Amino acid sequence: MRHFTFLLISTIMLLMAGCEGEVGPRGPEGRPGVNGSNGIDGADGKDGKSYIGTVFEVTGDFTPDNNHRLIINYPENLEVLNSDVVFVYLLWETVEIDGKQTDVWRLLPQTRMLKQGLLQYNFDFTLKDVSVFLESNFPFDELKDGDRLNQTFRVAVLPSKFAKDKSINASTFQSLVDSPQLQLRNIK
Repeated sequence: MRHFTFLLISTIMLLMAGCEGEVGPRGPEGRPGVNGSNGIDGADGKDGKSYIGTVFEVTGDFTPDNNHRLIINYPENLEVLNSDVVFVYLLWETVEIDGKQTDVWRLLPQTRMLKQGLLQYNFDFTLKDVSVFLESNFPFDELKDGDRLNQTFRVAVLPSKFAKDKSINASTFQSLVDSPQLQLRNIK
C-alpha cells in the first residue's frame, strides 16, 4: 500500500509540474524612478515626522568672578517654549579623521576624574537662558586652566516631541545631527 501511495503522489507532482497555461496580460507600468533614474518607483508612503531645532555655540571661562558658572542667554531670534528641551554638549577634543580636523562633542553632564578629585560639567535651563556650571569635590582654585578657561559648548534647543521619540539618540551631537527627523538651524 505504501508503494502505491508513493507512486500516486509522485505521478501527481510530475503532472502538476508540467502544467503550463497561457501568458496573462501585461500589468500597468509603474511611475518613472526618482531623480530621472530608469528604475520603477512605488507609491509614495506617508510622510515621516519632521522637527526643527536650533543650535548655537558659546565659549567662556569658569572663574571665581562668575562663581564658575556661565549664564548663556538665548539669541534674540530664538523663542524657547515651555515644551522645548535643551541639550548642551562640551567640545571635548579635536581629532583628525581622513585628514580633516573634527570636533568631538560630549553631552552634559560630563564627569572627569582628576588628581584632585571629581570635576563635573553640568547645566540647567529656563525659558530665558542656560546655566553651565562646574561641580567638584575639591576647591576650584586647584583646577588647571585647561579645565576651566576657553571652554566651548553647543546648545541644542529641540521640540519636546522630538526628544520623546524613542528612536532618537541624543547622546552624541553627531547622532543628533544625523537624525533624519530633525532639521537644525545654526545661529551664530
